[in-house]
Amino acid sequence: SILARNDSYISRYLNLMVSNVIGKHGIRVSSKGRYEETGNLDIAGNQIIERAWKDWSKIGNCTTNGRLSFLDAQKIAVESLFRDGEVLVRMIRGQSKYSFQIQFYEADHLDEDLNQFNPENGNRIKMGVEVDQFDKPVAYHLYKDHPYNKDYMNEKERIRVPAEEMLHIYIPERAEQTRGISAIANVMSDVKLLSGYLEAEITAARIG
Repeated sequence: SILARNDSYISRYLNLMVSNVIGKHGIRVSSKGRYEETGNLDIAGNQIIERAWKDWSKIGNCTTNGRLSFLDAQKIAVESLFRDGEVLVRMIRGQSKYSFQIQFYEADHLDEDLNQFNPENGNRIKMGVEVDQFDKPVAYHLYKDHPYNKDYMNEKERIRVPAEEMLHIYIPERAEQTRGISAIANVMSDVKLLSGYLEAEITAARIG
């Protein structure tokens, strides 16, 4: 996060990832429903679906905080994936006029220090991710409040969110991996050296 804010190369990299993956208009729905009897496109029905999707995608409808459009949500998802290595999206049903919204959690909410057995069912909890005997995620143990918001933290109270309510998006590199790895993790030391080199060159030039 610090590099993303303060380093121009990392910031540009993330900007390019969002621009090239999501683009100007984002990922949109093109309904292709057909009549079962004839196989022809149901034009009227498809238009109803597409209009409803477009309305749901507006600010105030698709996310629980009411501050993001679905295009904004896509951009946040891609940037978080490559910056933090993972994205947490909770699916909230039964709210809003469409009875479905999404809620983003920053990766810091997932307690990486929680490694133990669940005393209630015997499942293993690996870095905040509860898995069954086959290593399939069954729940996520999240801090109720952001762990760095110390003024609001209530002794690091956690909530258990069932896996069917959560989208945990990351790029696995190992078979038993339960958490994502930032795409910029392996260049952090090089970026630091480059930043120091540029500072030294600029300082020498100014002195000269």
